[in-house]
Amino acid sequence: MARGQEIVEKEHSASLYRVVRLAHRYRAKAVATDNFFELGRSFSALKKLLRKLPPETKLVQVTGAPGEARTLEEVAQENGLPLGSKPSPLDAAAVCAILAAKGIGYELSAFEDKTEIIVSRAVSLSHGGWSQSRYRRNIHALISRATKRIEKALSAAGLSYELMCEKSDFGLERSRFVVDAPRSALSGVVKPYKGSLIRIQVKPLIRAKPEYAANADAARVSKKLIFVGIDPGTTCGVAILSMRGEPLYVGSRRGISRAELTELLLSFGEPLVVASDVSPPPDYVEKLAKSFGAVVYSPTRLLEATEKQEIASEYALKYCVEVSDSHQRDALAAVVKAFKSYEPKLKQVEARLREMGAEALTERVFAEVIRGKPLHRAVEDVAESVGKKPTPPPAPPSKAPVDKQTIHRLVEKIKEYKREIEELKEENRRLREELRSRDRWIARLKNALEARQAEELARIRGEREFEMLRSKVNRLRRRLEQLESMLDEYKERIEIMRKYRQLESVGRVIALKPIQSFTKEGLEEAFQLVGVKQGDVVLLEDASGGGASAAKLLVSKRIRAVVASTRMSHHAEEVFRKHRIPILQASELSIEWVEDIPFVSAEDLEKAIARRREVNEVGDELEKVLREYRSERMNALTQG
Repeated sequence: MARGQEIVEKEHSASLYRVVRLAHRYRAKAVATDNFFELGRSFSALKKLLRKLPPETKLVQVTGAPGEARTLEEVAQENGLPLGSKPSPLDAAAVCAILAAKGIGYELSAFEDKTEIIVSRAVSLSHGGWSQSRYRRNIHALISRATKRIEKALSAAGLSYELMCEKSDFGLERSRFVVDAPRSALSGVVKPYKGSLIRIQVKPLIRAKPEYAANADAARVSKKLIFVGIDPGTTCGVAILSMRGEPLYVGSRRGISRAELTELLLSFGEPLVVASDVSPPPDYVEKLAKSFGAVVYSPTRLLEATEKQEIASEYALKYCVEVSDSHQRDALAAVVKAFKSYEPKLKQVEARLREMGAEALTERVFAEVIRGKPLHRAVEDVAESVGKKPTPPPAPPSKAPVDKQTIHRLVEKIKEYKREIEELKEENRRLREELRSRDRWIARLKNALEARQAEELARIRGEREFEMLRSKVNRLRRRLEQLESMLDEYKERIEIMRKYRQLESVGRVIALKPIQSFTKEGLEEAFQLVGVKQGDVVLLEDASGGGASAAKLLVSKRIRAVVASTRMSHHAEEVFRKHRIPILQASELSIEWVEDIPFVSAEDLEKAIARRREVNEVGDELEKVLREYRSERMNALTQG
């Protein structure tokens, strides 16, 4: 195990299992060898090894790509590493580790820059009854919830993905994500899981054929250090400054993945500081900085929108940078704030190294100082790592005599430059004042627009409320008209009822007691509703169902007469006739129904009752004569 050119651990003999354990313990950036196929006999075996290693660990062949490889001795000699003609395996391993740490060699790329996440059940589902159905429902619900959690985590991390689901009656049978990012980008976002019911697999997508690329650390060794400002979200704002605070990139992209963002940053240099405009910084910013080994910067207090606008506007005006949206503004304000925070320390490092004649080490020393090392220690460590000591500054050249004409020309030139500087300062002051005036004008316009919008909103709300009230009034008016019509109808009906009640009170009309059904149940119901009592005249709306018992029940009420709307049974008629209760037909009377109460003229009723009684008396007389005749005939027949 090597860190730079320092060997931190040696083992004379180690199995592949031991190599994998060491890689996990030290979070190794690379497992180096002089021949890939010493670690596995085939590409399939190497893929299995890569799956066992940590996501950030690479397989590097320091002698070059397969088919173009040179001897380890040649590569070691080119890089100033002593290695004999017959080195021991331990010495060869140490040289391989140091070469890989220096960025020498080719990396085996077995996986695409995409990662597959599979959520599925961890047990088989056999046939069963109700309990088995609940068991299946529970598993499918767990898969569905796990899928939603992963979706939320990927979206929060700003990673783009595709989701394919196999649905079931109870949730999801299985789900598969394809994330547009390497496996290392998902560290801390989605973790593999295997429980008693479900499991979550996180694995990179395998390439159909192996690819070999130059060790990425080689490029990173020579890259310039940069300051980075990030405004994460669905649309990610990015601002990149050089070590001198000059703008390298200001932009924003929608749905950018972490892998694409990493590629964008590395195209400009090696991030030294990753800045955020909020405190504490978002997890996305911290994870991005951690992947580069960069320092995270966040302001000590929350920056107001106006303050961020002022910082970004001032910087954009100074360097003629276009800031198109709020995401770019926030990212630029964050990185400018970070640069100004570290600028005094950068100047201190520059001054110290200038005294020592080691200006070339400025960036590397500054990086160590920012990461927390004291300045003198950082200078010593960096100088030792490059294998040289700082040299004192060269002696100043001897002064040559200068004539007066040259001095006069230089003085005039200086005056001219000073005038230009003053003019530029004045123009700068004027432009700043114009910018402030424009900002105030924009603020006034915004306030006026907001006031106008508020007025318009109030007007629209008032019109809407007016329409609602008018609709309600029209609805109430229609209801009022209906109620008034009903009231008139009720008044008319009450007036008719009052008229008949007055006629009844003076004896001109009589109210009949209506009975719908001439049965025992119908009679009992009528007794409760209309209260049949002595002297009443009842109206049988249906007289066909009653027999002798029903007639006797009516007779017990000592009614005056019966009005029948239909034919009555012979047995009932006999009962009424026996008790001398006249039976009238409804067709004989003119019945008026008022509010479900039948009324008849008292005079007509009395006449009808009188006629019926006369008919009944004649009938009784005829029956008496007929009985006497029958008796006489019986006697005559008996005596003869």
